[in-house]
Amino acid sequence: MIYLIRHAEPLGELLGPEDYLIPDEENRLSEYGWQQAQQLAAMFSQIKIDEIYSSPILRAFQTAGVMAENTGVSIQIIDHLAERNFMPSSPITLKQCQDIQLQGYWHTNAVIQGVESVAAHRLRVANWFSGLEAEIQNKPEYNRLIVCHGGTIEHILGVMMNIPVSAMSRYFFSCECAHFMQIQPLRGLGESVVYRIDRINAGVI
Repeated sequence: MIYLIRHAEPLGELLGPEDYLIPDEENRLSEYGWQQAQQLAAMFSQIKIDEIYSSPILRAFQTAGVMAENTGVSIQIIDHLAERNFMPSSPITLKQCQDIQLQGYWHTNAVIQGVESVAAHRLRVANWFSGLEAEIQNKPEYNRLIVCHGGTIEHILGVMMNIPVSAMSRYFFSCECAHFMQIQPLRGLGESVVYRIDRINAGVI
């Protein structure tokens, strides 16, 4: 079983449109984010977790750390799971970041203001996931947690369902909060099952 988990609330989610983004290395979990992480760990208290993979970015790593503490499983840091860096050269506001995201979704090969393209993001996620698929075949009984970011989760699902990056990005952008159950009709997964935990109070989707 694979569980795709978006990090808990970081300080960056408390920003207003004209506030400058907080650098990834400083964008730690908020007080409420720590509570969310504990709630998330409680949700998995009755499930044997065998492996935990995490993005190296602080907000994801802190979320995974709570899971690791509660399960006794070591975290495997995977650089390929990182979100795109929206501050490659100079600080930008939240609104400017959202504008770059919007342009990137509609022009998936474009490198906008130095930010990694959506297509490049998909490629690095796909390269890592191809190796994970081999591990899954060797140990299909394992329960695996993947703690990362909304954009990275989008690409993992796209790889699993063989949906082109442009189709996935535009579909997700049109949804206020896209869950696996919403995109399942796009392509069947055979015997594979994915649970995406996107909002703690929503439970398991």
